[in-house]
Amino acid sequence: MDKIPVCRRLFEAGSCTIPFCRFNHNVRLCTVCGSICKSDRTWQLHLAGFKHLNAQRARERARREPQNPSEPRPETTSCKLCGCLLYGPMVVSSHLRGRRHIENALAAGKSPSSRDDLHTVEMKWCDTCERDVPLNDFTFHCQGVQHRRMEGSKSLAAALREAEEDKNGITVAEGDVDFGIVPWDSHFAEDEPTRTVASREIFVRNTVPNSDIVLLDVRLASFPLFSSPFKMRSQVTRPVALDNVIRAIAIEFYPQHLGSFEERVTLLFEDRRLSQRFVVMRTLKAIVGDAADYEELRPSAPYVRPKWQARNDVGEVIPGEAPPALSSVKWVVPLPLAKIPLNLASILCLGSDREVEDKLRSTVLPRSFNADTYGAHFRVLLHAEEKKMEDDLQVYDMQDTTLTKDYPFYSVQVPGLAEKRPSVIVGDSILVQASSSAGSGKWFEGRVHRIRQLAVEMKFDSSFFALSGEKFSVRFELSRHPLRRMHQALSSAFKQPRILFPLDEHLKTINAPKSFFQSELRIVNRNIASNEHQLLAVAAIVKQPPGSVPFIVFGPPGTGKTVTIIEAIRQVLNWDPEAKILACAPSNSAADLLAERLLDLGSTVLLRLNAPSRPLDLIPTALRKFSSVENGHFTIPDLTALKRFRVIVSTCISASLPFAVGVPRGHFSHIFVDEAGQALEPEIMIPIKTMADNDTNVVLSGDPKQLGPIVRSSVAIKFGLGQSYLARLMELPLYDEKDYRGVSIVKLLKNWRSHPAILRFPNERFYKGDLECHADPLVTHSLLRSHALVKPDFPVVFHAIAGKDAREAQSPSFFNIGEVSLVKRYVQDLLGDQRLRLDPEQIGVISPYNAQCRRIRLSLSKIVRADRIKIGSVEEFQGQERRVIIISAVRSSLDFIKFDLKHTLGFVANPRRFNVAITRAQALLIVIGDPKVLSLDPLWRSFMNYIHTEGGWTGPVPDWDTSEGVPESASYDKQRRAKAEQEMTELEDLLKSLVITTSEDRAGDAEAAVDQPWRPDE
Repeated sequence: MDKIPVCRRLFEAGSCTIPFCRFNHNVRLCTVCGSICKSDRTWQLHLAGFKHLNAQRARERARREPQNPSEPRPETTSCKLCGCLLYGPMVVSSHLRGRRHIENALAAGKSPSSRDDLHTVEMKWCDTCERDVPLNDFTFHCQGVQHRRMEGSKSLAAALREAEEDKNGITVAEGDVDFGIVPWDSHFAEDEPTRTVASREIFVRNTVPNSDIVLLDVRLASFPLFSSPFKMRSQVTRPVALDNVIRAIAIEFYPQHLGSFEERVTLLFEDRRLSQRFVVMRTLKAIVGDAADYEELRPSAPYVRPKWQARNDVGEVIPGEAPPALSSVKWVVPLPLAKIPLNLASILCLGSDREVEDKLRSTVLPRSFNADTYGAHFRVLLHAEEKKMEDDLQVYDMQDTTLTKDYPFYSVQVPGLAEKRPSVIVGDSILVQASSSAGSGKWFEGRVHRIRQLAVEMKFDSSFFALSGEKFSVRFELSRHPLRRMHQALSSAFKQPRILFPLDEHLKTINAPKSFFQSELRIVNRNIASNEHQLLAVAAIVKQPPGSVPFIVFGPPGTGKTVTIIEAIRQVLNWDPEAKILACAPSNSAADLLAERLLDLGSTVLLRLNAPSRPLDLIPTALRKFSSVENGHFTIPDLTALKRFRVIVSTCISASLPFAVGVPRGHFSHIFVDEAGQALEPEIMIPIKTMADNDTNVVLSGDPKQLGPIVRSSVAIKFGLGQSYLARLMELPLYDEKDYRGVSIVKLLKNWRSHPAILRFPNERFYKGDLECHADPLVTHSLLRSHALVKPDFPVVFHAIAGKDAREAQSPSFFNIGEVSLVKRYVQDLLGDQRLRLDPEQIGVISPYNAQCRRIRLSLSKIVRADRIKIGSVEEFQGQERRVIIISAVRSSLDFIKFDLKHTLGFVANPRRFNVAITRAQALLIVIGDPKVLSLDPLWRSFMNYIHTEGGWTGPVPDWDTSEGVPESASYDKQRRAKAEQEMTELEDLLKSLVITTSEDRAGDAEAAVDQPWRPDE
């Protein structure tokens, strides 16, 4: 369809006056960058292109800093070495420090700081291109391709605007013709819906008496080349005279699928006395869905982008009263402050990430990364992450907020607290200042004592007092305790290469355990005894000599890595009566799971060690007696009692507590870290670098193909903080899963979770097809009779829907009402089908955006029992499983895909998040999304090809050949855009990329902060 030539009359008059013209009229004009697209597909691809995104970003900057061509501009400087223009002295200074300029200067044998090659350039404003052009180049610019393209684009835009205007005395119904929300009465089999036809009339009137104007044709832009749900009730087969009466033209809308639809209709007239034809155009719009859902879930107010601005210094702060839990432990080893050094802080405040990276590389970071520089390297990255966390926390600052007094506490309502946005724990600091004293008054620190669902209770200094109704500014302070514990670990003397950079030479054994040794183990979990991979892992861990290299249990989804770790702990205890184990995990929930599976060891052997700040009511009841509790809060046993436990389970952060109270290095013979792929490397180093000695063995379990650590700073990610310790080790030759199987690593292969159809794609894509299906068919095949299935016996569904992204008020998080409504339909059908006997707890809904999760909860709250369905982000589902998983991808606009990629949000181009999302389901996986957006990602496109080929697709059909292979290269999305650009070049060659210098988008960072998870558990 893209090969059909575009009608040239569109450029001349904005529409075509030839009845039944066979050329393409279904074009779209991008007013942001002047591009013209001749199909919906090329339009969507263009919106994802760098030209459009750069132009849009430049336009947003212009709106924030409007330019008047008549006003003086900042001085423009040309750098001859680099061949670029620099606007203003700050940009010049930044450019001189940049890597590109330094490299060019050194190559030319010149000093990078020299200004000899900088020259002032006089500029002239180009009204057509809306930008400055060097005066000497202005004539050449006006003759150039880019300028002429923009002229053509503006001519077409003017022609289209002209076509939309009433003219020659003919008036057509004002504005868009909106069909509103059309109900969808089908079940999930979209090919056989109960048709609900909506109709609207376009009223045409001739306001000039005695004129001889007739209506020749009414035509849809898509006709006759494209299918459209909009139809003319009757065609104009002969001229219709337009007297001084109103003529009604009926247009019908036949809903074929759920979602949003748009079309243009052209009315062709002829003035017979003048022998002149002209057109009037209108836009047709319709939404197919549940009107009640759209009304209930619509944005409360138009979205207003948050304006990022640096916080003012707080000045004087009156300290608050800390909760008693924090002072209940006597620390032997003090915790360092680990403040960001001033020189590093100044670097982190530079304008762009590129500048920060260059400066860190040249001045602060060690030249090499080895055992000697390990601590210094990661301390810099932690400081970069801390700076970004502080910046992101500003988005939660509140103005003109009231406090509620509940003596001796004050409470403040915190929107998003239940979703940990922001994350607040007992002991945190919240600063408040009377709004009447803004900018000059002192601040009071409130220390958090209790946390409710939507509010926190704080205790201030006795001098603080709040009048009823008094307004306050509220700031959330970053809790630095986890960061300080990581810095403490990184500064320790322990830096053994066998742990940090293991090589062959560090191996103490080169053979995997033989079968006779495995048979000597008294396996507690009988399932492991019959699983050769799990049994080998357990035997290898037990057999490791003291002081071995870290051992890795590589556990793909559903293969039982935690079960394997639990059995290994039991066997180590049985095999070595002197063994003492520190077992850790990144989160409290994962640590609780470890402890719960070891309860039979008894409370004299097992201790669940909790941070004093952890609320007592959040720990599972069964673990209460295995924890140290005093005066209603968690504490730490005295040193003598602590050393008696053979197994201590904690989070990685709280693993610093034994060191802090005086437990000597080497006390633990083994350190286990479950879900090691989710933790920061410095986080895992807390138990290792504070507690390990020359003989301590380290065991890691996890999956580098699933979610990694949460890192907010792109600079820190650039230098390696985003890669887990587990993933880094697995890149080393020593951890080849075949060559060193049973020596340093074991890959678990038996999947006990998913239906074969659900497992097939991730198995082939991420795990080399090695995984074997061993799940219970009574579970995995239990939903094959569900109405939700498109194809019987294939429990994977992709429901394509062209929805619409939305945001509201001050909340930058995205939601998609069409997808929310569809999620509700599936939940109603699944819970209402008595044959399936599904409990709500067996259903999980995953979406990457906080606003979408909130609206799904609201929508499901009206369904009986649906309040027990877990709804959350991918991060909240890692390590979990559900009988049914419903995924809402949200994105229906490619405008924001680059935003997602920059801030690691969403599913596109994020294979680990994709992998976790689709591997949580046991019996039924339902994915709801817009294929035009998702198909940009080769991984998603391959997945959709798989579902379509197997018969699990419903909704609008793909606009590509699903039988074609998808290239594996990372540049696949660029290839798709390049193909679209080639097609659009045929249409006046309008898609050559613009080179626009971008600036750091701090407002975008603030927008992204609300959808990024926060800190690890203490």
